Amino acid sequence: PVSAIVCHHPFKAVPRSPLQTRTRRGDRASKRLARSPVKMLLTGHVHQPSVHQWREGDGQYLAIGAGTLSNRLRDWPPSFNEILIDDGHITVNAHTFSEGRFSPFKMGSFKV
Repeated sequence: PVSAIVCHHPFKAVPRSPLQTRTRRGDRASKRLARSPVKMLLTGHVHQPSVHQWREGDGQYLAIGAGTLSNRLRDWPPSFNEILIDDGHITVNAHTFSEGRFSPFKMGSFKV
């Protein structure tokens, strides 16, 4: 089985993200997570879908950021994520809302 932890703030700022946050003790938490058997960190806060594979020493994990269904003051359309886990692979799709409907797009596929 593939396990995940969920928290509001990303541990580290996602490259090319519009909101470059610094989470207190985030670097320490990232290194600890990478050494653990947990494979995914699910976060929000930035309000834009993202996926980034962090490598720390010999370990790694996927940081998956959720969008928001709100459209107030956002540079990204309302969205939600879909995470598919199959035979050692994790695929992350974002579904964005435009013209009255949600449309999926693949953000990445990773071997775990």
